[in-house]
Amino acid sequence: MYLLRYEKESLKDYMVYYMPDNFLLNIINSDNGFQICYLNNDSENIRIYFKIIFYNNSINNILDKILIFINEKFKSTNENWTILLNEKMLGNDTSVSLYFFSNKYYMSLNKLKKYIDNLYLSEIIFDISIYYTFNSKYRELITVPLPNQSNQYFKYAPRFRILSGNPFNLILSNLDNLIELI
Repeated sequence: MYLLRYEKESLKDYMVYYMPDNFLLNIINSDNGFQICYLNNDSENIRIYFKIIFYNNSINNILDKILIFINEKFKSTNENWTILLNEKMLGNDTSVSLYFFSNKYYMSLNKLKKYIDNLYLSEIIFDISIYYTFNSKYRELITVPLPNQSNQYFKYAPRFRILSGNPFNLILSNLDNLIELI
């Protein structure tokens, strides 16, 4: 897996690291400031993942409805997802961001963008900007947040936590035992 981190103490710049997948638990068990990366290539196959945003609603009130919708669209079950959560206040509004990572399916980045862009549920927003989130120095890599990690460069960047699932499903380039969603 590829990881990106801002090195403020030594280089004052972002650095990319390659680490074996089994190091993931060590990384997310403490705040190391890492983000996980994958190639910014539309033909690249990656684990299905997407981001949902909703406002002024409790996660307890809406999560079941979201999971029913998602499971119907992906022919999956609740156990097929690892979910990251971030809640924050924006003025008087509560903003909740959820990242869903599949432990069942993969597809090409290009197909994933189109598939997610066509999903609609009135209470939530499917945020496809995550497929265009890259670092200006490493434009060939798309970055995704990891749980418990702060961003040393952007102090107010959201810090996510695992709501449910297996942390190893966050490794988007690991397609072992996954099925291509067609």
